[in-house]
Amino acid sequence: MVFNHDSFDWEKVVDEVKVLAWRILRTRAKGFSFNLSNWFLNPLVCIGASREGSSFRSAAYEAVKEC
Repeated sequence: MVFNHDSFDWEKVVDEVKVLAWRILRTRAKGFSFNLSNWFLNPLVCIGASREGSSFRSAAYEAVKEC
């Protein structure tokens, strides 16, 4: 559960966002074949944002624009 009665759990929110992003890319991006464990380890590498000169936004756009 994201919200706890005592405090806000940021790590849980980040994990939920990663899972949702992975599900969207898995169903919409052609050639996206990374499993969830790879995605959790380094999502930027999975979408190609680790290349020099590539930003997260442009890599994410390239991943889904052909859908």
